[in-house]
Amino acid sequence: MKLKLNLIALLLTVAAHGSPFADLTDVEGKPAQWATTKTRVLVSLWATWCPECKSKLRHELVEYDKRPDVAVVAVNTEKDMGRVKHFIQAEGIKLPVIVDSQRTLRSSLKAFSVPHWAVYERTAQGWSLVDTAPAFELARIEKALEKRL
Repeated sequence: MKLKLNLIALLLTVAAHGSPFADLTDVEGKPAQWATTKTRVLVSLWATWCPECKSKLRHELVEYDKRPDVAVVAVNTEKDMGRVKHFIQAEGIKLPVIVDSQRTLRSSLKAFSVPHWAVYERTAQGWSLVDTAPAFELARIEKALEKRL
């Protein structure tokens, strides 16, 4: 039994290292914690000045996060953490927020503007990118969430 639990812990650790968030932080500057039992992750890159982002953070993304197979992570692209923290509190954002102030994830996704989204799937090798695109195309996001690698 102990060997089985250790193997599960090892697999979760390996999967976490394959995380697209490995070098990112939370709004407090601590390393982003990434552990989910869900098989899909919908990442939404956003900024406080983006009206479409604000709407998505309060409505559509919250609905996606309620799905049993999907976790939503809001990735802010700004450097002013005071502004980001104030926005999260003032708008009552309940989704996990990770900060990409060094633009690591943004660069890897070739995201030049916000909003921008990406869907990742958990595989035996870690997290794999399913699809990514600018704007917020609901039909394309739905298709990415259903696609199997």
